[in-house]
Formats: sequence, C-alpha cells, structure tokens
Amino acid sequence: MTATAVESVFPPRNRALFDHNLKALHHSQPALASLLHETPVPPQARLAIGRDGAQTIELVGDDGTRTWFGGSSMPTVSAAEMLSNCRADCGNVSLPGILTGAEPLVILEKIPAFRALFVIEWGAANLVLAMHLYDYSAEIARNRLAFILEDDLPARLSEYFESHPGCELPTQMFTVPHRSAAATAELQSRLERAGENVLRWQARTVETLARQLGSRTPSALPVVPRVAVVTVDPSPGAAEQVRRIERACGQLGWPTATCVPDSPDGCHVLARLRTIERHAADWVLMINSTAQPLRAFLPTSMPVTCWFAPDARAPDCAGALESHDFMAFSSRTVCDRLIAAGASPRLVLHVPPAADVRMGAMDVPPTREPEVDAAVLMDVPDDRPEANGVTLPSYVALWKEMRRITAEAVDRLPAGGEARILAEAERSTGVALADPVERERLLSLVATRIIPAVSAATMVQALIAARISFGVWGCNWSGTSQHRGLIPQGEALAGVFHSARFAVLPQVSEGAVQLALDAMAAGSAVMLRTSRESFLHIQPELRDVCEAFGFYATSGELVGAIRGQVRDTREAARTVRERHSFSARLDRLAEVIRGQAAARS
Repeated sequence: MTATAVESVFPPRNRALFDHNLKALHHSQPALASLLHETPVPPQARLAIGRDGAQTIELVGDDGTRTWFGGSSMPTVSAAEMLSNCRADCGNVSLPGILTGAEPLVILEKIPAFRALFVIEWGAANLVLAMHLYDYSAEIARNRLAFILEDDLPARLSEYFESHPGCELPTQMFTVPHRSAAATAELQSRLERAGENVLRWQARTVETLARQLGSRTPSALPVVPRVAVVTVDPSPGAAEQVRRIERACGQLGWPTATCVPDSPDGCHVLARLRTIERHAADWVLMINSTAQPLRAFLPTSMPVTCWFAPDARAPDCAGALESHDFMAFSSRTVCDRLIAAGASPRLVLHVPPAADVRMGAMDVPPTREPEVDAAVLMDVPDDRPEANGVTLPSYVALWKEMRRITAEAVDRLPAGGEARILAEAERSTGVALADPVERERLLSLVATRIIPAVSAATMVQALIAARISFGVWGCNWSGTSQHRGLIPQGEALAGVFHSARFAVLPQVSEGAVQLALDAMAAGSAVMLRTSRESFLHIQPELRDVCEAFGFYATSGELVGAIRGQVRDTREAARTVRERHSFSARLDRLAEVIRGQAAARS
C-alpha cells in the first residue's frame, strides 16, 4: 500500500500510536516488530467510529460489503461484556486472536501484574490494524503482552521463550464467540504441543545452570559476601522485603542481585537460577518460602537462608521439618511452634522486625512544620459478614449484633474478649451455636475482623470529635474522608512519617512493629495500641528503644497523648538505625552462618 493510501486510512495520531507500539515490541520481540514494520495495511481497511464511540476499523469487500474489525461494532462494550468474568488464577493465559484489539487490554486489567497474555494470531495484518487503534506499549514493555503468530507455532513460541527464559507457558485459553469450540480446542492442542518444545528447552537450561552452579566450591561465607535475594512470592509485601534487604546490603557494601516475580519474566525457576549463577552468589536469601523450589539445583555447600517477612504466612510443620537450611522468622511464636514440631533449633532463627535503612537517610529541614497531628497506619480487616463467609440470615443477625456489642465496649474489652461478645450476641439474638467448629471459626473472626475494624472506626470518630488533624493510610477505610491511600513504601513512607507529629499504629503485629521501627528511624513519635508489658513480651529484643514508644489502650488515651508534648526521640532513632535496621539484622545472620560453618568444620 502506498504512503498516500496509508495516510488516507490512518491520520498522524494513529500512525504515531503504531510507531509507539512497534518501538516497545522491538525490545521484546524484535523479529516480530520487523515483520510488522514491513506488513502493509490491508487496502480494504477504513478507520471508523463504532457504535460505542470508540475508534475501530471497517473492512470493505470488493462488492462493497462492510464488516467490522473483530466482528463487533461496539469493541469496548463487547470486550467488557465477553470478559466480565475473566480470571487467571492458575497461570498465564492465551487469547485466540487479537479480535477487536480491545480484548487484550480488558484481560490485562483483570489478571495479576505477574501474569502474561499470549495473543495467538493467524495474520500479521490484524496485529498491524490493532496497533494503530490501541496503546499496548506499556504492557509489551512489562512483558505482560506477547503476540505469537500461528503460521509456525512451535518455532514462534520457542523463539519467544528463549528470549524470555523467566516466563512461564500459558495454561488457559479464553473461549470467544469469534471462534468455534472445536477450532479453539484445536488451537489449544497445537499450542500445548508447541509448548512441549519449550518445556524441553527449559529443562535442559535448568540442568545446565545446575551443573554450572554445582561446579563451584563455595568456601566459608566471605566477609563481603555476594548475595542473591530471590522469592517465589508475587505479593507486594515480598517485593518490599526484597527491596529492603537489597538496600541494607548496599549500605553494608555487599554486592547484591535480586529476582522477584512481580512481572511475568521473573516467575520461572530459570529466572532465579540465572540471577544466582550470573551474580556468582555466595549466599542465597529466599524470601517467604522454604528452599525446596531451589535447593535441588544448588550445591549443598551453598548457604540458603529462608527469611519470612513480618505477617508472611509461615511454612507448615512438614515443610519446615524437610528443610536443611536456615529459616528466619520475626515471630517467636512461629519459631517455638516449629521447634516443638521437631524442626532443628539450630536452623530456626528468630530475627526481630527491622527498620528500612532508607528511613534514616532522608534529611528533613528542622523548621519544617508537620502537616497533620497524626498519621494512622493500618490495614483494616473487612468486617462485612458476606466477606467472611457469613451468609445465613440467622448468622448475619448474630454478626451485626456482635459488631454492635463490640462498638459499645471496644475500649473496655479485656484480652480474649471475643468469647464474651459472642456469648452476649447469642443471648440477645437467640441464635445458639451448637457446632464447636463453627463456634471457633466465629470467635476467630470476632478477634481478627470485628474487634480491629470496630476499634479503628471508634478511634477515627474520637480523633474527629477532638478536632485533631490526621490522615489514615491502609486498605478498607471506605467512608473515611481522611483516607490518603494504601500504606506506602520506601521514600513515600518516610514522607508520611515526616508529615505528622505522631505515627499511630492501632493494631500490633510483627508488621506493625516493623512500621513502628521505620517511624522511629525516621525521627517520628510513635503510638502503639498495646501496653509496654505486652510489647516487651513479644519483642524483648527491642527493650533498648521501648521507652521511646508511646502506648495506649483507649481512644481517649490516644487523644490525650496527641494533645500532649512530643517526646524527644532522637537518641532512640539513632539506636534503631544502628541496632535494629535491616543491615544490622543481615550482619547478625551472616555471623550465625559463619559460626555454624565453623562448628561443622
């Protein structure tokens, strides 16, 4: 098609969009980008406006008949309706064709950030048309969107995975009305057969990396170790733990490489093994899982430490008992449980929560005035009955009554007060729980959902009534005008602490203690909803900074503390940075590993 003809189909804006997509594709799939660059726009294509108001394309036949690109005159509406129940719980997904061009973006909005969509398309011209209509560049750049042509599926698929070794094969193909069930099944079968070549290549590459790693004979952990920090956990909490450790290693001067499955190319075991091998790591830190996903490919002499972030799910006893590597937990309760179940006390390490080394690195002008009196940080549990599996009308009535009772007594509840709340609700509603399993489930929900949620709401009401300025960060604060967003990370979190006179943590857990140390390292005054005695019972290692924390039991006590004088926390901040930072915890872990190695030799 001549340049004049192309211009008659697509105005400059659409041609610029195509070029933008092509530029991203050149980095991810250069051979395909070159092919699409040489593929002419079909002469029958005409830019049009669909019935939904979105730009689309009409294809005009030789006899003058017109058909809509992708078979829909309302591409955005039909894509949204067709994919309304789209999910990708079990892996990457595939789509049989680019369709109207809108469908890939709808799917990518619905699947997790670490999942990828593979568009299996029969015609390069259809990709050219879609790339003139929609901006795929960001998703292509993140390796969340791949285009595979059908003409030579085995070769095309192998080409992609050999250049993206950390990615995983798609496990699910969407059914679409544009393609019959039989045709979709046939394409899925061809894709699976083509995937067998990829699986064989991945297996060979894993074996090669394992041999290369096995050929190394690591000595005792060096004074300046080369550290690989990896995880199979795609959660934001795991990614943040990896970043904190990376920053701490940087402060210690330890060369560090990381691998996080926060995008599709970090999910396969190849991604982790390549990180370890290319970095020539002396020490592997595995975040939020046991070493089983990696250990078979690593030399037995290479130290692996499985470090579980605060509030991360600990392994079950069976998984811990099978491990022959160090496992580090911020909770003493978890350590005691695993040791009681038979795990080696030598391998189960208690590593208390720690402050991010970045918190003390940001300079704040001494004359800067805080924006608010208090920054409240808490992920509030969702205490709606339906969100907790409570749907029977009688149980819903019981649930609402438990919330009412909690609201009346939240500042007077003793430890274990959930049993009293449930008993009172049973009496007032006449709903009796005869099943002991169901009773235990509801008691747990009262303790972990209703009481924290009602307590948070009560605290907000008290701060508003006292005319105290505050902001809240965390999830499930709907209806609270002071909500500023989710709890941030890194420098943004330090900015929150610097913006307030007090950092308030209404629910004490290992994760909240880590936030408290972050706040203290940033120079903030901290208020924790617990007693000094209870705090020291769960975190005795923090006795040297405990006196700098403020503790409260009721909303009235919190209001009184905020209205009072802010205590001087500068000495405590220095102590946290020196003794309770991630770099201090890493240094101590390295000492333990060297000591154990010396004891075995």
